[in-house]
Amino acid sequence: MNPASKFWRGLRTYQWFKPNSLKRRLVWRLMLLHGITFVVFTAAIWIFIISLGGKADLVDDSMIDHIAESLVHDADGKLVLEDTDGMKWVRTNEYWFVARDSEGQTVSEGTPPEMFRPVVDKLGTLDYAQIRIKDDQPEQVNVRKRDTRAGQVYIVVGTDASVSALLAVVVVSLILFLPITALLALVTGIAIPLIVRKSLRGVALAEADASKIDFDQRGKRLSVDRIPWEVKSLVAAVNDALSRLDEGYERHKRFLADAAHELKTPIAILQTRIDALPESQDKGRLIADVSRLGGLAEQLLDLQRFQHQPPDFKEVDLVELAGNVVADLAPIAIAAGYKISFDADQRRVLIQGDWVALERALSNLVQNAIAHGGNSGTISVYVERCGTIEVSDGGPGIPEEDRDRIFEPFYRLRPMTGGHGLGLNLARDIANRHNGHISVTDGPEGGASFRLSLPRTA
Repeated sequence: MNPASKFWRGLRTYQWFKPNSLKRRLVWRLMLLHGITFVVFTAAIWIFIISLGGKADLVDDSMIDHIAESLVHDADGKLVLEDTDGMKWVRTNEYWFVARDSEGQTVSEGTPPEMFRPVVDKLGTLDYAQIRIKDDQPEQVNVRKRDTRAGQVYIVVGTDASVSALLAVVVVSLILFLPITALLALVTGIAIPLIVRKSLRGVALAEADASKIDFDQRGKRLSVDRIPWEVKSLVAAVNDALSRLDEGYERHKRFLADAAHELKTPIAILQTRIDALPESQDKGRLIADVSRLGGLAEQLLDLQRFQHQPPDFKEVDLVELAGNVVADLAPIAIAAGYKISFDADQRRVLIQGDWVALERALSNLVQNAIAHGGNSGTISVYVERCGTIEVSDGGPGIPEEDRDRIFEPFYRLRPMTGGHGLGLNLARDIANRHNGHISVTDGPEGGASFRLSLPRTA
């Protein structure tokens, strides 16, 4: 990737460059509004100047006043010009003028055009005049009579420059409005992102609350503190939806718990009646089916019990716990055609946990190996000093694409095999409640290897 691509890719990680960025849309739309306002203002000036005849006179009374203020008689009585600030300004522009006092003395600067020579010659007889030859010609002349320090003086001022309507628009816009518009655009580009970030700080808090909402930690709601009024109804609607979801989930859990509890009695009665039947092949199948129903009801009750009751954490020796589970399930594993082994890195591996819950989780992992290990080979249980219990079998293993789904409730990799689809889900839930986790990899003998990892006691 070339440096330019890296640069633009880095810029896109900032919020300003993200799609549908509120800051970016506000800034660009306000800048567009400034531009439209500038165009409208300029057009209004242009229309105004056109309505005045299309020309903007540069010779006005202020120009004549500057000249009049500079006229004095020197010590010899001669009409002269003082070097005033007004005269400095007049001289910086393209003007010519002639001033005549009551004694006929004149003072001038610049060369009057030939067409205005008669006006200059009759200067003492004109008190007021404003002359323009044609609308499309730039030449113009103003004549005024003024009382000055040199007495009564007649002044004629002319210029050969004029400003067209378009030039007037440009000059006025550049001098007055364009700097203001540029300043507003600069302020907009800086202030709007800061204002938006501060205004949406409550939304950031709600986002942080949303990230903490989890399937196993219900009851949390998005904070409405400092939420802008425009989006407060959206946050309230999300909180209402979360409340409905929590209520529905609680009803679902109560139904499962009640159903499992209610099923235990009829299953026990059915078990008793089947036991009283004469020995036959059908009786064996019925006993196996009733046993599965009983196991399903028991796992449902365990699932509800562990989710509702607070964990009873005490010091647990994983080596002792795993040894008990292996001893309890060894007869079942051997009867199913397996060998079973147990080993540990050291004599004791201590953690803080719920003995009953951890025993159920490990039992489910071993029973899963018995159900899906292919009824041959060795099931091995190994306790590592880091607080991990590994359960491995020599069966067909678990495809990599199914290794996350097997922990979902009621999911079975092979639907026609035994099991209820709850054992692994319950084991994962128990691991999560102990701040641990369960993973599955390929076993050393080609089967599946489940690793129940738990944090050790410090």
